[in-house]
Amino acid sequence: MRRAALAAAVLAVLVLGAAVFLVLRGTGGGEDVPRTGGGPYSFFEPRRVSPGIWFPPASDPEAQARGEAAAAADVRKPRFIGTLNGFPFIDPSEQAEIPDPCAGRKLTFIEDDLDAIPFELTYLPPDTFEYQPPYVTTCQDGQREIILNAVREFENGRLIEGEANLGAPFTVTYSDMEPVVLSIAPASRVGATTVNGHPGVIIRPVTPEGYAEGMVVFKRDDGGTVEIRGTYMPMDELLKIAEGVRCEGC
Repeated sequence: MRRAALAAAVLAVLVLGAAVFLVLRGTGGGEDVPRTGGGPYSFFEPRRVSPGIWFPPASDPEAQARGEAAAAADVRKPRFIGTLNGFPFIDPSEQAEIPDPCAGRKLTFIEDDLDAIPFELTYLPPDTFEYQPPYVTTCQDGQREIILNAVREFENGRLIEGEANLGAPFTVTYSDMEPVVLSIAPASRVGATTVNGHPGVIIRPVTPEGYAEGMVVFKRDDGGTVEIRGTYMPMDELLKIAEGVRCEGC
């Protein structure tokens, strides 16, 4: 019963939070996409990357009830639109107006090659699995390589009482694109922060336990960004992951 309720709740918050993300992925305009590997949706056996057993706090039935009530109130509030700490927050309907630095250029896709990922993670919560192969999408602008996105996708608390469970999914994304946040979050959930001395912003989950989606994004020294986005993940854990990112300019 608990697993069924958790699965339904995760699906609900993923639908609710689907529009809260940093615009990092360009579409590109080239027809040929050189690849290694089978693509981001090819079969991939989840692999454990940190030990332990962890129960997502938001999966508790009482926490779920609080989260559902908070989410219902949250969607009735006006969304934050404006600029905070150097990050523009825009209405999702304006996404098509964002410049794509790879428009008209060929894209290169590299899958399941950690050596191609331009960042390292020095902190992962207990009981974390990598459930999709890491991948990088790039294009070439003369001699300059543009990284549209370098992505690692995880699930935290996947094992509960020895059985597979939806857990708390989170994603770490590195990009050379300038940050633009598509916001469906009200001002009460948006805040400024710093990550290892770099300016950033957060979108808090609707409850302290992590119900619905939360996000941390910060700027690198070269103007690119790193984003950590999670569902069922408390804000303090998202910040720990962000602070543990190591890369050139981080």
